Amino acid sequence: MTLPDATEPPQLDELDRYVKVTEAARILGYCHSLSVEHLISRKVLKCYHMPDNNIKRILLSDLHLLMIKKTEDADSEKNSSNNEVKKTKRKRGRPPKFAN
Repeated sequence: MTLPDATEPPQLDELDRYVKVTEAARILGYCHSLSVEHLISRKVLKCYHMPDNNIKRILLSDLHLLMIKKTEDADSEKNSSNNEVKKTKRKRGRPPKFAN
């Protein structure tokens, strides 16, 4: 029996599991679970419910994809900010957390 190489990252398909909203907040680096609740309400993250249980769960692979997307967006924003100086004017109105 051979052991897998320790330098390779684990396959998410084989190790995928559900985590609670509070654990997802900790993984993403948020201080409070309300930030994850807002991601769920904005349909950025998909939540799942276990049978006979009302607790929201999130797949680890979904969190991993969100973290990758966040780092790619930050890298592309960093590269574009070096080439151009963008000025974005904020619109008047309600803040995004209250907008529909």
